[in-house]
This record gives sequence, C-alpha cells and structure tokens, in this order.
Amino acid sequence: MEIKNFLECPDDLPTIATWLIEEFFVDKPQHTVENMVSRMKGGQRNAVPLGLASFEGFEPTGTVSLLEQDLGRSSELTPWVAGLYVRPEFRKKGIGASLVNAVVAEAHGMGYGALYLYTEIPHFYEKLKWRIHSKVQDDDGVFIMSRVLTN
Repeated sequence: MEIKNFLECPDDLPTIATWLIEEFFVDKPQHTVENMVSRMKGGQRNAVPLGLASFEGFEPTGTVSLLEQDLGRSSELTPWVAGLYVRPEFRKKGIGASLVNAVVAEAHGMGYGALYLYTEIPHFYEKLKWRIHSKVQDDDGVFIMSRVLTN
C-alpha cells in the first residue's frame, strides 16, 4: 500500500470525490463531484487543508483529510481529521488505520499539539490512541474525539 497527497494523484480525485459524496453527502445536493474536486485540488503539502489517498498499485483504495474545521460551526478545536473512507472491498486490511496514522504524522510534522474528529464509531479510533473528548449535542451516538500529539 502507498499513501499519496492529493496533489500527487489529480486524475484520481473525481473517483475519491464520488466516494465522499456517496458516503457523507448523499442528502446534500449542493455537494457535487466538480465542487468537491475543486476543493480537493486546493489542498496543500505540509499545511491545512491536506488530503491523502491510499493505493494498491495504481488503484485508489481509501482517503482521509486534515481540515481546519469539520463540524460546520465555529470552534476553538482545530485541526480536524475528516472524511476517512476505505472502499468496502479493502476494509479490515489496516488501510483505515494506516490513513489515520499518516494524517496524524502529517499534523505532527506541522507542529500541531492535538487533533480532533467526530465519529459514530469511537472504538475504531480508541485502538489508534484517540480518546473521547465530548458528545455532540443533539446527536445521539456521535462523539468528538481527540488525540494529543507528543514530541
């Protein structure tokens, strides 16, 4: 498996954008493949926003991003790990954990002291050294999680 920055795989961004829309934004018609790809192309190296994709050979298998905010509201918590997705046929092979660890390493290299995410599956992240920070108000079963980055 290889993990690449979005800047290294521009031809795969429409596929990755389609995954994200179908997984996270299916009920939000304002999110189109075109505008998602445009935002993905605005990603950076060694700075937020940043997107990563995993590959088996030339085939994209998953993705994750690092964003300033991910809850759609202002917060003092930043940055956020977001959009973790692994294609169903590649799940349970460690790709999700590898993507999370890669984005954690990127954030650590940028000098961040902590990261945040929200999820309905906290047990997956707890195995990767994340801890429950709080519960999302008005949304049963959704947790904000944090990970302290040590030197």
